Amino acid sequence: MAGELVLNRVTVLRWFPDHPVVLALVLFAGVAFAWWTAQCAELWVRAWPGRTIRPAMLLGLAAAWLVLFSWFVWWQSEGALLASTGTVDPAGMQVILRELYGASPEEHPAMQSAIGAVWPFLTSLDTPLVLSAVMALWVVPLLTWTFRPTTAPPSWTLGSLTEPGRWEALGKGVPLQRRVLPAVLLGIPASWAAVAVVMGYMHTWQPPPADRAGFYALVYQAWTLVALVAAAAAAAAVASVPASRHRLLVALIAAEVVALGGLAGRFVFAAADGCFQPLNTLAVRCHWLPDPAWTLVQSIMGYVLVLAAVAAVMAAGIVSAARRLRPTTRSATRDLPPGPRPTGRLAARRAATAVLCAAAVAAPLVAAAQQESPGPATLSQVQRVVGLEGAVVSAEIRQLQVKAWWAHGGWDLRERYRTDVVRLSKSLNDAARAGRGSVEPAIFGPLCTHMGEIARDAGRYFDAPDQETRAFWRTFVTQAGNGGRNCRKSLTDENGDLFITSMNELIEAGKALEAVTARMPR
Repeated sequence: MAGELVLNRVTVLRWFPDHPVVLALVLFAGVAFAWWTAQCAELWVRAWPGRTIRPAMLLGLAAAWLVLFSWFVWWQSEGALLASTGTVDPAGMQVILRELYGASPEEHPAMQSAIGAVWPFLTSLDTPLVLSAVMALWVVPLLTWTFRPTTAPPSWTLGSLTEPGRWEALGKGVPLQRRVLPAVLLGIPASWAAVAVVMGYMHTWQPPPADRAGFYALVYQAWTLVALVAAAAAAAAVASVPASRHRLLVALIAAEVVALGGLAGRFVFAAADGCFQPLNTLAVRCHWLPDPAWTLVQSIMGYVLVLAAVAAVMAAGIVSAARRLRPTTRSATRDLPPGPRPTGRLAARRAATAVLCAAAVAAPLVAAAQQESPGPATLSQVQRVVGLEGAVVSAEIRQLQVKAWWAHGGWDLRERYRTDVVRLSKSLNDAARAGRGSVEPAIFGPLCTHMGEIARDAGRYFDAPDQETRAFWRTFVTQAGNGGRNCRKSLTDENGDLFITSMNELIEAGKALEAVTARMPR
């Protein structure tokens, strides 16, 4: 930490950065790394049955190097910047969220502030390198489950642990898996219940189907992330409380396994969305859609796994600190007396370890694939869950859908836009006849604002029921929104070229709307 103050990365021409509290991350990371290294070494010394300790030592060193490398990469790219400049302006992030997801300033402002504050930080964690390091933190100790319990010091100790009681002292207590399994068996169902609670809450303010693929879906994902991380943190705490040895390793394994189990449950809930009325969130009918459900899971998987590891370290640290402050509580969870260590079912342990290791290897690969299309699930993917795409209906049902679509707001949107186009055309002609060299903001400003509001309302309305017409309707929404926004900006900046561009966009929006009317008569 002292080195950072003289390397001109977090400070320039002064001793302390603008946000010196961020430097505490360096201290905490170093302590956590040393804690993990010591516990891993002790565990592998006790568990390794080979004739030489070199393979276990090389495995531990490789994992340690990977963890350190990922930390230094993150710190140099994100941490140092965070210490010197602070976080991204939350207000600016809220504006970006509104533009990306169509949220109005009055729509859940607390969630907009929370998401805007943490989003820039989270995006730096969901990388293949960081995920690989996190997976190594719990997979390396997990591999000791594949060995048979040893009852005597192996040959590589060269007789250094043959004194009475020394070898037993390293291995006394309940085996590692017996600390983890109860927390996992409780934590995975708890994570599923937490996801169900989130879905039930989101169902209480479920908007119309056309409005579920924007900010509503983002809030849904955010609360799901919170629920899964909270379940993993609880599992880490439950596992670490009774553990007197290897507490950090127990907490990491429990948290990550529960996080993976929770993500699996999240996939099932999302794929079957709409089949249980109180939990309906995005879908409008019962159907099984694994592809878009996987997209929803993939977009938060990295965040869940990384934050679960952070929560596990914090839980283990808090439990350890509490134990030191209250040493009398140790008697309630004293280690079992030395004796024969239960072997359990070795084949079952090895099979479970193989499955978990496969999931750990797949997580960074998923993150790499996610980087090719960064960000949360796309609008079309969420709409597939909602049920607005891909439905096969008869011609009679389609005709009824078209009539209902026009009757319940489609025709009103069309007439509002056509009316504004007429007003806009008349204002342009009046300005040309008057010989004015510039447009009047007092005249065109309200028109541009109103046309932008129409585009926003159209984006929140149901998508066009006819598959072939849907592209024209989306073009109308996009072009009208861009035209209204650019028109207002051109008047504010007095930019004539941008004003002409906005007029062309509004004209293209009108053409797309007429194509909708022609292809899908009322």
